[in-house]
This record gives sequence, C-alpha cells and structure tokens, in this order.
Amino acid sequence: MPTRFVRQALLSVVVIAVLAIVLRVAAAAGPPAATVTTIVALGACATGLRMHRQDRGRTWRISWALLAVALALLTVSTTGAAFGGLPTVYPASIDWLGVVCALLAIVALGALLSSRAPGRAVDAALEGALIASACTYLPWAWAVT
Repeated sequence: MPTRFVRQALLSVVVIAVLAIVLRVAAAAGPPAATVTTIVALGACATGLRMHRQDRGRTWRISWALLAVALALLTVSTTGAAFGGLPTVYPASIDWLGVVCALLAIVALGALLSSRAPGRAVDAALEGALIASACTYLPWAWAVT
C-alpha cells in the first residue's frame, strides 16, 4: 500500500499530464481554450487545497483563500473577455482586475513566506521567485498596450 507521499506525488504527475494534454488540445481556438483553462486552473486549485488542507494554520488557509480568489477572478474575467471580445481602450476594466489580482497574490505569498518554518532555504528561494514573478506583473500590465 503506497504511503501518503507517494499517492500525492502520483496524483500530481497525473494532474500535470492531464493539464498538458487538455491545454494542448484546447489551444486550437480562443474561447474554448479560455474556458478549458479556467476549468482546469480552478480544478487544480481546488484539488491542491483539498490535498494539503490538513494540519494547516489560519495564516495558511487565509493566504491560499486569497490566492484562490485571485485565480478565480482572473480566469473567469479572462474567459468572459475571450467570449465578449477584448476591449479596445487601455486600461480596460480587465486590466485593473488583473492588477488587483496580482496585489492579492503578492499579499498572500508574503503571508505564506512569513509563516514558513526556519531552515528551509530552498522553499524560501522558490517562494521568493514566485513573489518576484507576481510583482513583475504590475509593471507589465501598464507597459503592454
């Protein structure tokens, strides 16, 4: 009988493979690809939260709830824009929503970073890279026209 770690690792590999296959097939058209991406992203978020929710503190739950809200807002609004057509003005409401979602993600990642266990340098480096990539979204949102 596989241990919990092995089951989670196998489930993660299956999820990544399914994501790769589904997104490759769906990339042929805009609105269907946006819809599939939204469903897959929200499903992956829900699966991850379900798998890792045990024995977590309040900060962890709040941080991941903020990340989930940011993901949901951004993917649903992007799917809506794919179906309704992209706005012709800049900055559009979807751009401002993206900035708000990035700020939510930065706050959530900062909270997760502050709650990490001491002596976990690799984890801190990965979380720092995630925060840096979230922070670069803000200038990119204003730079892209």
